[in-house]
Amino acid sequence: MNIIRHCVTLAFQCTPQSLRHFLRDRLSQEKVDKIKGLVLKKQVNEFQKQKNRARKLEDKLWGGFSTQALLDLHELRDDTEAKLHVRVYAAWALARWFACKEDYESALQHAVLVREWCTWKPFDLAQALLEVDCLVNLGRHEEARAVAGTALEYRPGNTQLVLALANTYISNDDNERLSIINKIYMQQGFDEISIRQQEKPLGMGNIAAATGKPVAVASRECPKVTIIMPVYKAEETLHIAVDSLLGQSWENLEILIVDDCSPDDTFSVAREYEKIDSRVKAFKQEVNQGSYSARNLALSKATGEFITTHDADDWSHPQKIETQISHLLANRNDFVANVTHWVRVFPNLLFRGTSRPTNHMIQWNHSSLMMSRELLLQLGGWDKVRITGDTELIWRLEHFTGKKLAKIYKDIPLSFALEDPSSLTRQSHSHVWSIHYGVRREYREMADFWHKHVSESQLQLDNNLCERPFPAPSFMQADKKNCVSTDVLLIMDCGRVGTRHVTNMEYVNHFLAQGKHVGLFHWPHYRADVTKPINNELRQLALEKKVSIFVSGENIVASEVVALNPLALVYVIDRPPSIESNNILIVADVETSQEFKSGYKISSHTVDDNLRTLFGLETKWGKAADIGIDSI
Repeated sequence: MNIIRHCVTLAFQCTPQSLRHFLRDRLSQEKVDKIKGLVLKKQVNEFQKQKNRARKLEDKLWGGFSTQALLDLHELRDDTEAKLHVRVYAAWALARWFACKEDYESALQHAVLVREWCTWKPFDLAQALLEVDCLVNLGRHEEARAVAGTALEYRPGNTQLVLALANTYISNDDNERLSIINKIYMQQGFDEISIRQQEKPLGMGNIAAATGKPVAVASRECPKVTIIMPVYKAEETLHIAVDSLLGQSWENLEILIVDDCSPDDTFSVAREYEKIDSRVKAFKQEVNQGSYSARNLALSKATGEFITTHDADDWSHPQKIETQISHLLANRNDFVANVTHWVRVFPNLLFRGTSRPTNHMIQWNHSSLMMSRELLLQLGGWDKVRITGDTELIWRLEHFTGKKLAKIYKDIPLSFALEDPSSLTRQSHSHVWSIHYGVRREYREMADFWHKHVSESQLQLDNNLCERPFPAPSFMQADKKNCVSTDVLLIMDCGRVGTRHVTNMEYVNHFLAQGKHVGLFHWPHYRADVTKPINNELRQLALEKKVSIFVSGENIVASEVVALNPLALVYVIDRPPSIESNNILIVADVETSQEFKSGYKISSHTVDDNLRTLFGLETKWGKAADIGIDSI
């Protein structure tokens, strides 16, 4: 905003003196202020429009169109005619993208560009964190330490920067690194972390914290807390989690470990802990169904007044449970649940930021959700899916109770989440990046639609029913399938509104009227808003199980495949589903033909090449009449 005001001032100074005198002498102060306000508003609108140009390209980068978006962002970064702040954001978007792809050299180059170009802002927390992270990953620790030190001069004591500074000592001084980390806990009155075995390097398996006087009395003031821990192939890391829980200052606990049919000795390790401490109980699912099914099994065995969960390879500070339960007991009228915060770490205790770099490394921990067992049973527990069920439960809880959960101690990582270094490079269809495009986004949008369009009583799950309460992609369900089938698969922009949506619905209704099952794959137009959700009319049909919405990662068998809106298909989409069919019929209506104009043949060949490359299927072009629709 200061930039805009400066521009307005310069514009006024460039105004001829005679005109300025006229404005001074002939116009009232009220009118002058009004004119200035209009000019400022115009400048603000233009600023936001230009800024949104870069932000929208970043949305496309993560929203399934990385091939084209990368080209456009590079072009915008180098466009000397564009506003500098727009070029800066383009460079920032590229820096974040390359960092996530572990191309730290390219990420660093763009992060430095952001710092050098952003002359109107002497310090940016997100930029500093990313620059330090890139330098650490490139082994340039002294340079990283200098950047972190400078950043701390602007933000003294900032916990995100403190963790970043600790990372710069990763290769040479564990004691110094630990001393830096402990500043975070000391500032808030929490116990310090120590090295368990001095002869071994600092790491997730070699940390401890001295606890104060245990809170052990079982009474109304000290209710029992059940900690549910689903485990799978965790024989090497389970001790990290369980040891940290057995060392909690809040001793009135029960720890329910449920093995999700692990192929290794995970269950044996859990049974050994049963012998060590009576508060630990081990169970096993005979069929692998995912962690949320395992949680539901533990919920049926729980006896604590309050429930929380814990991942099998995470470490929790010994005051974590006490902190949460004390907050809930003191704020019963205001909050029905709370969560604490965590930071992702590698085994050597190198702290990682968020999956897409931001201005924080510490983030709120979905799996730390704590609430009363009575309320959780009333809600019906967790949706039986394999990923992102924590988010759905939290949203459902908030819809059901009308209250937000409390996020406490936002600057204190009361848990460390162990991360496999190789997981960052996995191009899994269920990766956390699929929140922006793919399976996680589809599940979250469908869950949100269900929450908003059913009664309160329907929000109470009954996991004994065979049918799901709302659709979910096939491979994230407990009984995941290798492939799904449909009579007709429509590839189209499902987020359209207006006349194009009406046209799309004619195709959907045409096939439904024939008694065929209709599957949809959402392929938005690159030039449109890729963040726009699927049209509510199609969502309702999906909720009624009249259509199925498919996503990247699914294997689809379809008797017919029809691609609508060919103009959208000019732009290659990331990670498409696998489609087994005879061919793809591309429908070119009158509107499409007019939009292609003279470039029709070139564009149509591009569409053919894209679909053949992505799906390995031959393409045919036709009209609506070819599939029996005469009205379009």
